[in-house]
Amino acid sequence: MPMGFPAQVGLTAYEAVRSTSEGTRQGDVSTAYAAFAAGGTQATLDTAVKNADIAHHRRLAAAAGANGVSNTGASHALRILGTGGA
Repeated sequence: MPMGFPAQVGLTAYEAVRSTSEGTRQGDVSTAYAAFAAGGTQATLDTAVKNADIAHHRRLAAAAGANGVSNTGASHALRILGTGGA
């Protein structure tokens, strides 16, 4: 890290959670698509993918708050997903 720049411990911790959460979200979506391919319904697939996205963005919002990072993106995504931003 260049001299004169403060360590971004909060951002580093947030990025670790973000990366892990994205992996979890992708796994959940993959499982949903596998269930759909095995004969599941479109409605079940849509619900599972939306729930995976909501859980991911809630994890991001919690991690942002815990690490002093803006959660504007996560809150916006949650509003779009129909949760009212929480």
